[in-house]
Amino acid sequence: MTLPLTGRASAQSVEVDIAAVGYDINTLEEGGFGFSNLQSQKKEALSKGFLADQSTLREQIKTKHAALRQELSLEDPDQAQLHSMAHEILAVQEKLIDNRIDYLFKLRGILTPEQRKKLYAIRTESQAKLKVLAEERVTHHHQKKMKEEKAPPLSATTDILPHPDEKKK
Repeated sequence: MTLPLTGRASAQSVEVDIAAVGYDINTLEEGGFGFSNLQSQKKEALSKGFLADQSTLREQIKTKHAALRQELSLEDPDQAQLHSMAHEILAVQEKLIDNRIDYLFKLRGILTPEQRKKLYAIRTESQAKLKVLAEERVTHHHQKKMKEEKAPPLSATTDILPHPDEKKK
């Protein structure tokens, strides 16, 4: 399973393997949370519903993005239609966020205070790992781009610009 990661450091989406960062709602049991049977049943039911809702919303976003790209590819795209489509995408993204908040709030209600602390610690560590992965991706992309562009040799710039110590004649 991958998550799209976007941020200030990169305008493009970065796919990150959740297993690499150690946090996935389906693997909370592996984190040593010590769920009771009742907690496990509640978490499973909650997670199934959450994942199904998120999947549906993500598909809606993909479909709306495709329609937006299609409109943009037209010879004379309708600007009002583009704005409308963008607002529809934002509305679904808002639902995604609301759904996640609702899920986390309900999950929090299932957990004991100790389990909540552990979940918070895992999420904090995962966010730090995601940030590092995103920065590595941006650095790799930048280095690749620099190699492709190959800066001109230093002599080419010194031939054009006089040395600062040289006096104009």
